[in-house]
Amino acid sequence: MGLDMYLKKGKRIPGKSIKQIEEIEDEIYYGDNKELLDEYKDYIIEIKYEHIKTTLYVLLNEVVYWRKANAIHNWFVINVQNGNDDGRTYEVKIEQLEKLIDTCKTVLNNLSLAKKLLPTKEGFFFGSTDYNKMYVKELERTVKILEKVLKNTDFDKEYIVYTSNW
Repeated sequence: MGLDMYLKKGKRIPGKSIKQIEEIEDEIYYGDNKELLDEYKDYIIEIKYEHIKTTLYVLLNEVVYWRKANAIHNWFVINVQNGNDDGRTYEVKIEQLEKLIDTCKTVLNNLSLAKKLLPTKEGFFFGSTDYNKMYVKELERTVKILEKVLKNTDFDKEYIVYTSNW
């Protein structure tokens, strides 16, 4: 148990909201709904697990996973989820990812700004709220990964979404 956080990426489906995309994904996940699999074949990502001879079908594929990085989660809650810490999925805009990278870099350059710019968040199984070595490593990792996400995403044709659970 703990705070698990994800950035996912998928092709934009014209006329479909994130909520609708999640509903479609729920219906195609195990490959049982052949009609929807065919209808959305141009948007589906197949995830093959050879060792258990299983294929899963998704529209939004995980590109970043964090565990108990509660300062990063808190940033998403405030800046993307309008303060709603509800475990739902939210679209993340390019400007928001750029802002998070800039905020992380600012804090990494001056750790005394951490409590103001990128504060930790207490929560059930959210992990440490200390501004320690692990906090710094998570910020460094976040910058490195998000810079790659920005470089490899066409925001006109693809979604980036954030979701969490605990």
